Amino acid sequence: MSPPASAPKTNVYPSPRLGSLVYYAILMVTFLAASSAPTPLYQLYQTTWHFSTTWLTLVFASYVFALLLALLTTGSLSDYIGRRPVVAMAIVGELLSLVLFLVADGLAWVLAARILQGVATGIVTSALAAAMLDSDHTRGPVLASIAPLSGMGIGALFAGVLVAYAPAPMRLVYLILMVLLVVMGLWLTRIPESVTPRPGALAALRPRAHIPPAVRGPLFRVIPAVVSSWALGGFSLSLGPTLVERISGVHNPLVGCLITFLLPFIGGISVLTLRARPPRLAVLLGTACLIVGMLGLLLGVHQQSGAILLAGRRSLVSASAPRSWAPCASSCPWRHPPSVRR
Repeated sequence: MSPPASAPKTNVYPSPRLGSLVYYAILMVTFLAASSAPTPLYQLYQTTWHFSTTWLTLVFASYVFALLLALLTTGSLSDYIGRRPVVAMAIVGELLSLVLFLVADGLAWVLAARILQGVATGIVTSALAAAMLDSDHTRGPVLASIAPLSGMGIGALFAGVLVAYAPAPMRLVYLILMVLLVVMGLWLTRIPESVTPRPGALAALRPRAHIPPAVRGPLFRVIPAVVSSWALGGFSLSLGPTLVERISGVHNPLVGCLITFLLPFIGGISVLTLRARPPRLAVLLGTACLIVGMLGLLLGVHQQSGAILLAGRRSLVSASAPRSWAPCASSCPWRHPPSVRR
């Protein structure tokens, strides 16, 4: 996306702010942990409320589509009104979604909660990625790629432990996340703003996309691999635990969540390992792992083997990682020049 005509021309970053960087990274982890927290609960919801697997996938898809819509409309908003107001707005939205999860007594409540959660996550990811770059333009982009992956893994694993061993499995994880978000909201008041507000916020809500001619060829060539890797990632996060339990015969939510945890966890390690490598190498390696991983998943299901299924999943996480965190990679810090900072 091309920068607005009124965007300042400066490319001067302030001195690194370690406190702000740590805060925004932790908040990103918290938001993405909340996004994957329902993963071990899907099967429990399905058993309790007796809805089909088709509805289960629609619940997960509703989150993704809401997130994408929010990214398209609010991705540049923090460049105009500031990072902190956008982050505060997202925290309120996320808290409301967690309240819906808490009071849910049927599929409609969970569907509404996931949609609201997707909107809140979409609003905050661009603002947080930009804020991390504001705080430290060297380490910020790396953390912006690793923090979401870490959050997804931590959220799924933590929720799985609570569902398996703690009381009130359909409520406790959301209560803990609410407490964390309230603390992060109070902490936000101590974080300095890095953007000077300027006019144009309403116009920034209009979705705009521009691909420079010089990069269209490479972009279109990697789109199939990117879509495939994240589609399989979505499959793993929505139906992975159910599939693992049926294949392995072990009816413990923690088993499925351990498998789901591998997807973002190894992905984060791969980002750290490959971030300095040539993009072509990362894409070729990721695509190869994608093919091997998919074959491993199919073979594991056919042979009813949890070990083969696990091996295929590990290849898939290596495939997804070189593409990093897609929403963050397309958000403000990488497509706009830095705003005027205080």
